[in-house]
Amino acid sequence: MALIHWWKLNEAPGSTTAVDSAGSANGTIQGSAVFTPNGKDGNGLFLSNSATAGVSLTTPVDLLSKNHLSFSFWFKRTALGTNMQFGKGSGGLETLGGGASGTEVYFVVGSSTGNAYGHVTQNDTNWHLWTMVYDGTLLGDSNRIKGFIDSVQQILTFDAGTPVPATTFPTTGTTFWIGNFDNNANQGVIDDCRIYNTSLSTAEVLGVFKSVYGYVKSQQGSLVSFGD
Repeated sequence: MALIHWWKLNEAPGSTTAVDSAGSANGTIQGSAVFTPNGKDGNGLFLSNSATAGVSLTTPVDLLSKNHLSFSFWFKRTALGTNMQFGKGSGGLETLGGGASGTEVYFVVGSSTGNAYGHVTQNDTNWHLWTMVYDGTLLGDSNRIKGFIDSVQQILTFDAGTPVPATTFPTTGTTFWIGNFDNNANQGVIDDCRIYNTSLSTAEVLGVFKSVYGYVKSQQGSLVSFGD
């Protein structure tokens, strides 16, 4: 299992760059987004109900035309029904990622013909770990996209019309967002955003949930990396 992108979002307040600790896809603060000491583990990124707030970067090429990926991030709404999102979104097709939107959370893998997504009701102001596991080699929407909240797999509803594609979109030069996409107003704190180049197992999703910046204690008390 390889952790290919990892935005810890632990930069000091006033910083304007979100560093990718596992890759080279550093992002730039946009709008009213600021680093805050009130993250899930140390600092995090605060979004103040603005459609332009977040971190933007060019979509990494290692997310293109893939059939195995996993995304995760911590989020905390500061008001009910607000948005907290992570991924590539253009206001149209070829979306990749998801997060909280309104009273639900979404898990999305789009193509040139449409966006396929599963969703489930979730709406509170607590901290949650959102995880999407994508495996395009399997058959059926519910097998290709698995959604987890706090390491617990959710029963997703998939809207009819667009099946989950076998590979992610191939288009280069698109924008990837942390905290915002599709110009939705976002309100809350986001932290510890990760992308793996494999489809995580249920046990590995639990390990990410238990981990503190990439490490989880084994039963023997040693540290086991989930980033290698």
